Amino acid sequence: MSGSQIACVQNVAKSYDGLTEAVRGLDLAIAPGESVVLLGPEGAGKSTILSLLAGFIAPTHGQILLHGQPIQRTKPEQLGLALVVRSGALFPHLTVAENVGFPLAARGTARAARGAKVAWALDLVRLAGVDAHRPAELSPVQRQKAALARALVAAPPLILLDEPFGDLEPSEREGQALLLRRIQRSEKCALLHATRDAAEAMILADRIVLLTGGVARQTGTPAELYDDPADLIVASMLGENNALPGRVAAVDEDIAQIRLRAGPIVHARIADMLAPGDDCVLGIRPERIALAAVEAVQMGAHALAAVVEDIIYRGDHVRVRLVIGADAELIVTRPAAAGLAGIAVGRPAALAWQPAHARAFRLP
Repeated sequence: MSGSQIACVQNVAKSYDGLTEAVRGLDLAIAPGESVVLLGPEGAGKSTILSLLAGFIAPTHGQILLHGQPIQRTKPEQLGLALVVRSGALFPHLTVAENVGFPLAARGTARAARGAKVAWALDLVRLAGVDAHRPAELSPVQRQKAALARALVAAPPLILLDEPFGDLEPSEREGQALLLRRIQRSEKCALLHATRDAAEAMILADRIVLLTGGVARQTGTPAELYDDPADLIVASMLGENNALPGRVAAVDEDIAQIRLRAGPIVHARIADMLAPGDDCVLGIRPERIALAAVEAVQMGAHALAAVVEDIIYRGDHVRVRLVIGADAELIVTRPAAAGLAGIAVGRPAALAWQPAHARAFRLP
C-alpha cells in the first residue's frame, strides 16, 4: 500500500451465512483529504463496507489496512475513526456540547481544551447557540449537524457516514450535503460516505463507487460515471437516461449503427463488446439531445422525425416528451430561459445527437 493512503481494502468479501456474500471482491483505497462515496440501492452492501472499515465486523476474505496496518485484531475504539449515522445517535441525556465533546472526554482531554475544540466544531457546522440544549430540543437538521461536529472534533483520519441525511426532508438534504462538502474541502478530511441518492453523491464525491449486490460496478469521478457509464445500470443510477432498445446493424471502430425497435436507424458509441446482430439498448441523456421545430432533413443526415407529446415546466428547466418511429418515447430537457422556439404539443419536430454522447449497451 502506498504511504499516501489512509485506508486500503484488498479483495474483501463478507458473508453472514457462508453462502450469500453481502460484499464481494471489493478493492478500495482512500487518500488523505479524499471524499469517496458509496452509491447504491438498499442491499448494495454500503453499510457492510462501513462496518468492515470501522472494525465492527471482520471480512470473510481479504484484508483491510489502516495506515498500512491490518485492522482485524484492533478494537474499533482503537482505530480512531468517526462514524455518523442517519439518526445522529446522540446521547439523549447529554447536552449538545457534551455530546460533541464526548470523543475528547473519552481521550482524557482537559476540560478547557475540550471546550475550545467543541466551540470550534460547532462553529464549523454552523450550529451556534444550542450548546446547552438536549438532542430532543433540536430539529433533525440540528441533530445531524451536532453528530457531524462530534465526528470532526477529534480530527479523525477518516470519517465514515452511513446515509447521514436519510431522515431529512428533500429540501434540506442538498444544503447539508453542500455544507459537508465545504467542510471536507476546508479541513482536508477524508470521508467515506454511503448514500442511495445520486444527487447527493455528485455533490460530495471526488470518486464514486457504484455498488449493486455487494459488487462495485464502476468507480470513477462523478463526471466519468455520468458521461461514460460502464453499463445501463450505472447510466440509470447516475441520472435520467433515455433507454431505447434496438439491434446493432454495423460497427465502425467504436461507433455502432443501431436499428431501433421503433424503426429509425441511429448511431452511438459502444460501451460494451457488441457486434452486428447483437441486441442492445441505446442510452442518451435528455440534455444531450438537440431539438428543433423543423423537418428532420433540415437538421442533418442523422436527425430523426418526432412528434411532441407533452411539455412540462419544472422551474429551472423544461421537459419535452416526444415519440419517434412506431412508439419509442424519449425525454429532452432544456433550460427554461432558453425557450422552445416553436416546439408545441401535437406538433412535429426534429431531434439529433452526436454519436459520442450516446452509449450502446448490452441488454442487462
